[in-house]
Amino acid sequence: MQYGLFTDEDFRQTTPFTDRVVCVLGNLGASPASVRKRILDFGASEVRTSVSRGAHYIVMGNDVPDSQLSVLAELNFNGYYPKVLHRAELDDIFAGHYAAYQVPAETLKSLNLSIQHYNRLKVQLTPGVNTLYTKEMYVPFHTQTDPSALYQQLGNMGIYANSYIDDTTGLLLLPDSTLSHLREGTADETVLYIQNTYNSMRAQNFTFQLIAESDILTWIKSFG
Repeated sequence: MQYGLFTDEDFRQTTPFTDRVVCVLGNLGASPASVRKRILDFGASEVRTSVSRGAHYIVMGNDVPDSQLSVLAELNFNGYYPKVLHRAELDDIFAGHYAAYQVPAETLKSLNLSIQHYNRLKVQLTPGVNTLYTKEMYVPFHTQTDPSALYQQLGNMGIYANSYIDDTTGLLLLPDSTLSHLREGTADETVLYIQNTYNSMRAQNFTFQLIAESDILTWIKSFG
């Protein structure tokens, strides 16, 4: 149908689900087929039954499998946060209340670096064993050690230290003050730089190895 310069597309009602991918997990108290149809009727481009990186919304019912919760946790770890809805919020959308539930069309990374990242990705250093030889390491400006002295010590160990992160970087040095911020759930300049740089990179997973400044200094001393 066409009205002068307007087409059917111009008159279509836009909902939060319009052209978005929705994952439905667990039991929502209605048949999966009826829930899927209703979400598609509200404009969703696809309704899935498992969590994936391209999802805009995760609708959580009861008895969600632990495996799916683990996938969602892994997405969050890597900086992807699909909007989580429960039955009451889904019903609110079905009732026409849209404002609180809109999300952008593009699913972008938005890493929130935390102490969990450090605990999981911390490098285990063995005294007297140089496993970091020829590795590329990001060293921030705000270290407790004098930067020029630290660069020299790292260079003596065959480590390539840089003040920036790029596709060749594998190690991130964290000052102890930065770790204190992570333990408090806050972000300093180093954390913000790491987050912003990762978010702008093509990498889909946060796989950098993390090293505390005090740990690497102790490790260097172990070589005598």
